[in-house]
Amino acid sequence: MTIRELCDAIELQSEIKNEVISYYDSLDFEEALGKIDEAVGTDTSVQDAVQKVFEILAPDDRNIKMLTYMLHCALKAYDKYKQLEIADDIFIATMRCFTRFIGECYAKTGTYAFDRGWWTGRQVSMKLFRIGELEYEMTNWKSEPVISIHIPSDSDISHEKCVESIKQAKDFFIKYFPDYSNCKYICDSWLLSPTLKELLPGTSRIIGFQNMFDIVESKPDSESFIEWVYRINAFEFVPKENDAGEVEMVYQKKDINFDELPEDTSLQKNIKSHIKAGGKIGDAFGILKTV
Repeated sequence: MTIRELCDAIELQSEIKNEVISYYDSLDFEEALGKIDEAVGTDTSVQDAVQKVFEILAPDDRNIKMLTYMLHCALKAYDKYKQLEIADDIFIATMRCFTRFIGECYAKTGTYAFDRGWWTGRQVSMKLFRIGELEYEMTNWKSEPVISIHIPSDSDISHEKCVESIKQAKDFFIKYFPDYSNCKYICDSWLLSPTLKELLPGTSRIIGFQNMFDIVESKPDSESFIEWVYRINAFEFVPKENDAGEVEMVYQKKDINFDELPEDTSLQKNIKSHIKAGGKIGDAFGILKTV
């Protein structure tokens, strides 16, 4: 698969695709790859190497260079997909995260840019897969292998679709990653916040999704919901100097004026009223019940 074929397969936005292909074919990118290989080594996962890659590719307007590097890693991952005989539709669905993230960034900022370089190491390192409506990440919890469920912004979380996706995922891991065939499925998300049951009807798809999990921990002070409910950049990935004088990329919350948040949906209205009245939404951590 070529870089152009990958961009076409995931329907990368035309406004950004040509920039990626141009940089991919340049001597600058070839030199950058050499520096990256020298700095992080071939045995280091992309996810672990992201900080070094950010530094090597800087300056990087709209993170086009980082996007190109991640797509380069996706091409290498495709070879491994083929070796394992994982279907192309799983690969394409998984790598369409790049298109989705760029679309989300455009919706929030009006600019076609790539702001999720810190996250996509999971996809290109074959730790996270999109299977049906949901994403599944192989990770660890309490020193045990677990599958962490993620909910893409374009997913249909109706009960029927979620059950279908989960069953497909369980078959997938039994076949391709047997070490994860009998593990727990977990989820850490604002969608599991117990407070939402006070703000939404019992027929809500969000409440239906919640009911698929046993909630074992609530984190009422988290404000991750802001970005997803209100489609704004509530957090930003910025360079900061640590105690050792080294520059690191840090994910931090921006100051939000709740009075200015939109009220286009009933969920937005209910949450905004709840917050302005002194309430909190937060996140929660749950373990999937048997489906």
